This record gives sequence, C-alpha cells and structure tokens, in this order.
Amino acid sequence: MAGDTMKLFATKSAYFLWLFLASTMLPRGVASAQAPAPAPAETTQAVLPNERLSDWLLRRPLPADAYPMGLRWLVPEERDAQAELKAQLLQALRLLNHDGSTSDLIELINALPVTGRVPLATADARWLQANSAFDPVFTPGHSISTQSRSSRVALLMRNGSVCTMNPRDGAVVQDYLAVCDYPSLETIDEAWVIQSDGNYMLQKIANWNAAPLTELSPGSIIWAPPRDSRLGPSLSRRLAAFLATQTVDSLVSHSNAQRLPQSSLRPSFKAQRDLPLTSNDWGLIGVMQTPSARMASEGEFRFNYSLVGPYRRYNVFVQPFNALSVGFRYSDITNQLYGSADKTGTRTLTDKSIDFKLRLLEEDHRLPQLAVGITDVGGTGIFSSEYVVASKRTGNFDWSLGLGWGNIGASNNLGNPLAKLDSSFNTRSGGGGSYGGQFRFDSFFRGSTALFGGVQYHLPSEKWVLKAEYDGNDYQSELTPLRQSSAINLGVVYRQSPSIDWSVGLERGRAMMLGVTIHAPMAQVDTPKSSDMTRPPVVYTRASTTRPLLATAVDISALSGWGARRIAERGDTLKVEIDALSGAHWDDRIDRIVAALHRDAPSSINRFDLVLMSQGVALSRRVVDRDQWALANTQLLPPSRRAAPIMPLPPERIAQKDATIWEREPRSFSYGLTPSWQQSIGGPDAFVLFSAGLAVPIQWSLAEDWNVSGAL
Repeated sequence: MAGDTMKLFATKSAYFLWLFLASTMLPRGVASAQAPAPAPAETTQAVLPNERLSDWLLRRPLPADAYPMGLRWLVPEERDAQAELKAQLLQALRLLNHDGSTSDLIELINALPVTGRVPLATADARWLQANSAFDPVFTPGHSISTQSRSSRVALLMRNGSVCTMNPRDGAVVQDYLAVCDYPSLETIDEAWVIQSDGNYMLQKIANWNAAPLTELSPGSIIWAPPRDSRLGPSLSRRLAAFLATQTVDSLVSHSNAQRLPQSSLRPSFKAQRDLPLTSNDWGLIGVMQTPSARMASEGEFRFNYSLVGPYRRYNVFVQPFNALSVGFRYSDITNQLYGSADKTGTRTLTDKSIDFKLRLLEEDHRLPQLAVGITDVGGTGIFSSEYVVASKRTGNFDWSLGLGWGNIGASNNLGNPLAKLDSSFNTRSGGGGSYGGQFRFDSFFRGSTALFGGVQYHLPSEKWVLKAEYDGNDYQSELTPLRQSSAINLGVVYRQSPSIDWSVGLERGRAMMLGVTIHAPMAQVDTPKSSDMTRPPVVYTRASTTRPLLATAVDISALSGWGARRIAERGDTLKVEIDALSGAHWDDRIDRIVAALHRDAPSSINRFDLVLMSQGVALSRRVVDRDQWALANTQLLPPSRRAAPIMPLPPERIAQKDATIWEREPRSFSYGLTPSWQQSIGGPDAFVLFSAGLAVPIQWSLAEDWNVSGAL
C-alpha cells in the first residue's frame, strides 16, 4: 500500500515538474503558454411569431451569466444579402492575391458562416417598450441567440491569423495591437472595431489623424490593416460589416488563433483627442494673423471679435460644405476718421469685406492638407489678400506654412514667384481703399509676396491651446504704417466650453490682442419648442375613424405651422395640398403631418401625396407609403425590409383627376399687420442706423396661381 502511494506521489510530481518546465521554456505569447479558456456557451432559443423582443425578454429573462451585449437576433431573410457581401469580399481579396499575401485571409473568410445577424439597440425590455421603433417583431424563422460573457478580444491579422487577449478596463485599440506584437504598428492609420453587439466603428489612431477612441467591450473584434496592405478603406469597411455578423468564438474556431495571457495587457496609451480648430484674428480657422488649411465641420457657424490696435474686427463665418468656408467681416480702423462723408468729424473709418477659403487637398499620412483663400473679395482693397497654405498634424502639434499675396504678404520676404511667368505679377492694383464694391481680378496673386507659417500646441489640459507664428505682413503698407518690433506673434486660447473660445496674445512685438469666438454646429442644432404640439401616437393597425377632415386640416396647421388648402382622393391615394410654407426642419413638420393623416385617413388609403405649394404654385411633392412609414415608426426592421417611406418627387406636370373631399374656402383679398425693420451698419453718420415700424402686407388673388402683393 505504501509502495502504491509513493508511486502515485512520484507520478504527480513528475507531471507538475513537466508543466513547470514547459511553461517556462516556451516563448512568450505562444498558444501553449496558457490553455485557452473554454468558449462561452451559446444557446439559440426559439421565439413566438409576432412576438416583440421586449415581450420575449420579459417572458424569458436572460440568465445571470448571459452577456446582454452578446444578444443576437438571427433573421433568415438577411442571409442572402450577407452571402452576397461575403462573395464580394472573397472576389476582391482574390484580385489582390497575385503574390499569395491574402490566401490565409481568403480561407478564413470563406470558412466563416453566414448568420443573418441583425444588430439590436439594447437588451433592456422596458426601454424597448418605451421606444417601439427599436423593438423588433419576430416572424417565423427568427431566433434569438444568447451567450455567456466572452473572456476574449480578437485581433484579425491581414494574413488571416487571429490573436486573442483578455480584455482590460481602459485598454484601447493600440494596447491590443501592441500586445499582439502587430507588425508595422506605426503604419496603421485607421482600425475598425466591431463591438460584441454587432455595431462597428472606425477608429483613427495615427499621429496625424488621432481622434477620441472607444473602449472595447468583451467579445469585440479588431481589424487594423496597415496602409501598405493594399486593402483600401472600402474593402475594410465591407470586411468590418461582415465581421459584425460573427462572434469572437466563431472567428477563433475557424482560424489558427493565438491566445495571450491576461498579464501581458497593460493599458498604456493616453486618451486621444480631436485636433482643436480655433479662429485667428480674422475669424478664419488659423493661428493668429495667418490662416491655416483647416476647415470647420460642415454646417458650423462662427462669430469672432478681435481687438488688436488700431483694429477692431467683427467676423461672421459659415461652413456650407466640408471644403468651403465663407465669411463676412466688419473692420473698425480706430486711428482713421471716416473722411468728408463724416458730418460730425468723430466717426472712425470702417471697412467691410467678404472672404472665401477652399480646401484643395485632404491630409493623409504623407501629404498635408492644402487650401487656397481670398480675403476682402470685392471690398475696398485695404486688407485684400490671397494665400495658399498647407497644414500637417503631428499629435498635439499642428503646423502650417503658406505663401501670401497682398496685405498678408506685405513684407515681401520672398518676391512673387509668379513673376517668373509674367512680370505683370509684380504689380498689384486696387489697394488703399480705391475700389470698394468692385471685383478686381487683375490684382489677384499679384504684388508683394511673403512666406508665413505657424504652429499650435494642444496642452495636456483639454481647454488650453498655445500658438506661435511668423507673420508675413510688415504693416508698412497700412493706411497708417504701424511699428513692428518682431514678426513673431505669440498667443494662447482658452476653450471655456465647446462653443466659446477666449484668445489673448502679443503681436508685432508690441501690441496686445484680445478675442472671443462663439461657434456652433448648426447642422446638429435641435431645440424642441414647448409650444409645438406632440406628434400623434403611431400604431401600425389602421383604426376605423369618423374624425371629420376639417379637424384633420386644423391639426395639420397646428402640427406643422403650415396650412392645408385642399384634400382629395384618387383611388387608394389621399392627396393633400399644403401652402404657407415657412421655417426650417421640414422633415420634422412633414413627419407630424403624416402622423395625423395616418391616424385619421380611411383604412382603404395606402398612400399620402403631399403637395407643397407657395402662392398657388406647386413646388414639390412628398409621396408616403403608409404601411412602410407605420412599420418604420413602430418596430425595428431588418435591413432587407427597410425602405424609404417618404419619397421626394417633382410636381406633377399634368394634373391628375381626383375627387375633392375637403377644400379651404379661398379668399381673393387678405391683409395682415407685421413689424418692419431696416438697418445700415458701418455708415459715416453712425455705427448703426435703423428704421422700425409696422407694415400692412396686402395680397390680392387674381386666379389660383396669379397673385398681386404689396405692403403699406
């Protein structure tokens, strides 16, 4: 008995000694260094036809070990579209495989299943009940897959191999790339992160395009091709979309996975930030006196005030497109009187100007962003300038270098390079305020020319930006020459809030600068008004109604602020003519109109034809598929069932016959009482001249589409 015990003890000791030696001798990161953790258990569960996800969650609560973000909605109808996406990926990868570099990736993608997964908004049943547009309704064949919390994050390599790691709080994409010894980490500009809930997003991680990062959830997948992999942005986006239908466990089971120990992942990368875009003294995105090639986001509005003696500038800029900035400026020149037009002899000289800046080239890992701009287009020529400027970002630094003509290039430290083509470029006409209100194309890019440049540094504190620049203007060509002790200008910006920036600096070596900028992304402004009527609740079922159309027309006016003038019926289509169009947010107004029509229209109506009119003339139409609109507002639809419920169409060229069932009584004569206002800013008699009063607008309708209007 004692011998058996000793033999068992010796056997176990040898086994543990072998495990110790194997674990210490194997290279770090090899799969055998740590036995892979068992894959999370995944269970596919049936659902009842016409049951909502919220009802299913209340009927069958998730187990305690289930991961809510891992909840998967499997829809058979989506498999065809996903199979087509997979085929397109394989075809594109095969075209790039002439050197065999994508063979393993092709093999992996080909082995992955087509799941039919559709991302869900949340697994919170009560939230889904309160937001029915995100609550799917199951049909036969649908199922729900639940899984326990995954203990892995997977990185898909460009060679088709997969590196898996244990997730860590605070870790970002670069941490996972570094721990996997990802080749050419410095050559990665962008990474795709596929979260465990099936949503995917692009993360910008290079030194020149760094942007805020999102922490990865357990069960996430990373796809980060180097820039030299020939796997372009379009292909990477499609691959990310396909990977969003998978799970980490599926990806690992079909690949040659390498699992790393948890202790190897220690978050080290600091939080990334967007490049701060701040205004210069002229209201442009730039340094101080000089512009940069940077552009504000599309739809942004900026008001900037700057004071640097003897100039006070009021700048208003808008960004109608991503690549175009347009601005208006009012300058008060405090050391000059207005002149003979000033009857009081106390008014200082003022100048108005219009600016344009156009982006020519977007920044990438090699090339800078490039822009061209014109200052004081059609103005007096006092501050007229043209420039070409390039900007390049390196982390928290943003560098700019440009070539300026006119006022911005008055130091003439370079000489006009265009004069080598034609000597006339050395002569600039239209300066000194001689050509107000004229477009002097013969002065563009002519005359004195200078190099300028600058840099801004975003301090570790989020709110502070330091600036320094080399000014191309020597200020000797101003209306009154100004002393310049140094061409180096220094400044600092305090970003009080996302919408307010304060600036202070030292310019010309002797002049203090003060400024403030108020900016807002107008494309994202959405301020609900408490006076607006709430949109009628939407149900998919068409309820029988006896509500009179007059009440519907009154509701249309109250919900939209517009007026219903006629309602007619043509087969299964209800035609509604709407006039008195005004205001913004037309899509919201139209959505509220459709909600009222869906509530009140007979069940036989399948379409709404909204004719938008002004003064009796049809401007455009919105044709609404009633069922599709109701579905989109009452449940989450799989992509294969999604369609645009509201289609914009041009007015009908030939009027179709329809049966009028309600029409507003036309009025041939109407009038009203409104305030009137006129103003003039920057004139010689006063800074602001205005006239306020009351006006009586009058309209006389001669025919349906003929009107005479005026005001008293």
